[in-house]
Amino acid sequence: MKLPRLKEWREARGLTQKELAERAHTSEYTVMRAENDVSIRVNTASKISRALNLSVADLIENPPVPLGAGGIESGEAVETPEVININVERAELERHLNAIEQGEPGATEALRRLLTRENA
Repeated sequence: MKLPRLKEWREARGLTQKELAERAHTSEYTVMRAENDVSIRVNTASKISRALNLSVADLIENPPVPLGAGGIESGEAVETPEVININVERAELERHLNAIEQGEPGATEALRRLLTRENA
């Protein structure tokens, strides 16, 4: 699993790669690889997202939003069709990732089908 927004989020949180690795109970090398667009395991992606207090979906698709730039932090309601669609997709992705973490049969294949559908 690739996490294209990881570096942005890590830097927005003011963490070094080493600090994030320590919080996520993984290696600094793993964080570095993930930031360089190398695929990592789903359970490692989940540990990293939890260490940043984010969803895995945020690390895949959503850039950090600076405070005061709109959205939840500014108190504005941002419920455009695009935001609603992203929230639905995020919920579906999180459901699949939780199923994988719980070891549900067929969960990895279901996630693969979802990602293939999304990238088609």
